Amino acid sequence: MKHQNKILKNSFILLAMIFFASVIGVLFKKLGFDNTNVVSGYIFAVLVVARFTDGYVFGLLATVMSTALFNLLFTEPYYTFKINNFSDIITFVIMIIISIMTGALTASVREATKDAKLKEIENRTLYELTNHLTDAKDIDSIGVFSTKAVYDFLSCKVGWINFDEEGSFNGKLIQMRENGTLIHREFILDEKELFNSMKNLRTEYYEMDDYCDFPVTNQKTVLAVLMLPKKIVYDMNISQKRMIHGIIESSALAIERFRSIQKQAKIQEETQRERYRANLLRAISHDLRTPLSGIMGTSEMLMSMTEENDPRYELANGIFKDANWLHSLVENILSLTKLQRNNMKLQKKPELVEEVVGVSLSVVEKRFKNRDISILLPEDPLIVMMDATLISQVLVNLLDNAIKHTLENEEIQLEVWVDEKSNLVYFSVKDRGRGIKKEDLPHIFQTFYTTEESVDSTSLKGIGLGLSICKSIVEAHGGDIYAKNREEGGAEFVFWLPIGKQGENDESN
Repeated sequence: MKHQNKILKNSFILLAMIFFASVIGVLFKKLGFDNTNVVSGYIFAVLVVARFTDGYVFGLLATVMSTALFNLLFTEPYYTFKINNFSDIITFVIMIIISIMTGALTASVREATKDAKLKEIENRTLYELTNHLTDAKDIDSIGVFSTKAVYDFLSCKVGWINFDEEGSFNGKLIQMRENGTLIHREFILDEKELFNSMKNLRTEYYEMDDYCDFPVTNQKTVLAVLMLPKKIVYDMNISQKRMIHGIIESSALAIERFRSIQKQAKIQEETQRERYRANLLRAISHDLRTPLSGIMGTSEMLMSMTEENDPRYELANGIFKDANWLHSLVENILSLTKLQRNNMKLQKKPELVEEVVGVSLSVVEKRFKNRDISILLPEDPLIVMMDATLISQVLVNLLDNAIKHTLENEEIQLEVWVDEKSNLVYFSVKDRGRGIKKEDLPHIFQTFYTTEESVDSTSLKGIGLGLSICKSIVEAHGGDIYAKNREEGGAEFVFWLPIGKQGENDESN
């Protein structure tokens, strides 16, 4: 219907201008003007037709009709299409050439002007859309602004659907009705099916029954879907399609920017929370160290002043064990906060492995006096570049963990060996406990991750710091640590360190 109206409009302009030029020509003839003036009138009519009609067809028709009417009305013999004068033939040829050239140039200028106006509209629309998208406070607002921009450009019904990062439908369907009313309504289609269809789409759009769905995507996934009536999509020209894709690209960039801001805000929030937690733990730990040391010293003094068969000895011993456990926990918390803040400096020096193992055993034996630990060390003295205090803490934590998960009469073994090919030294702590569940294995070195309780119901349960600190210390030395279940039962923790050379990385962060 719209196409027919255009044809009728162009035909009316053509006929009106030719009629007007003919009437003016007759008037000029009666007034005694030369035929040159009549020709100018027809050329003017061709220019007007070429300017105000679509395409080049009506301009050419105006040229043909003008030439024919000029021959019919203003050249002898009148009212026939015969030509007796050679000069009239030249006039016709010149008239046709001038009319065609002027009509073509006028039509070309008209098309260029039309394209310029369309590009101006496109640029203005995209500029306004970009300003709105910059001020968008959420993903839903981006959908609203994009929907309005498409509606203002095409004046048709428009739909918009947002997806979250997991590909689920985020909110309701945003829709602009044909009367310009914006509504939010429930989306009745299968959101997962639509998402997968958009993700695997290899064409410009996905055709539904009444709509064509344009995907709004980035390099990784589908961000949203723009829905346009199928008839409108079929009638769109190249310029309109270009504009729609421009709106889609601007919307995709806005959604990505908004998601990026959200991620950054979340990371900053988590970082701030971790900082507060670390400061709190460090403050609590510092405040607890002094009274715990006093409690341990006093309980040891009471134990030395009391016979072992005295009930007060057991009471003092219990106080000492609990205070010792708390003291160990405080030390782990302090180590953790230092590692997280990158404040722990490694004092790497050549250390005799036997001495480091001996120091670790003395600490463990002081806590657990009745536990036997078998030691397997290389026959030759072994010197390794390490921070002896920190590696000793790793061994103490691993042995402490093994004791808590092993019955008193079961074996606990500490073994050290050297891989000369890779120039690495390996430390292994084996126990005869219940082993590690498969679902726990990937997580046991995570901070604050705990497994089931120890085999001794009277033991105090840890809070998941020991193994995490072990991993951090070993990795700071350039090594690694892992855990596995033993075939004969129990668990084994193994870590390795580069042996290194004296003078190499004596002090590092």
